[in-house]
Amino acid sequence: PGRRQAKLLLRKQRITMQHKGVTVVENQGQLKELLQTNAKAVLNFWADWCEPAKQMNAVFAELAKSTPEVAFYQASCISLILVP
Repeated sequence: PGRRQAKLLLRKQRITMQHKGVTVVENQGQLKELLQTNAKAVLNFWADWCEPAKQMNAVFAELAKSTPEVAFYQASCISLILVP
């Protein structure tokens, strides 16, 4: 997928996960900043074509809800490569 497709997938995922206590990471700079800011963080990498990654989204969202003292982030493997 190209940059445009990666951005569209990222937007869709951000809308889906934001209300579940998970911050969607949009680029490498944001990832670096977020990980430096939070002492306790869990990062879930996903890909739109990967079924196990899609299934993990629900589990990840539940963990985020039940563990508010930890920051939960989700990053698209494609967007981190294509959007520096």
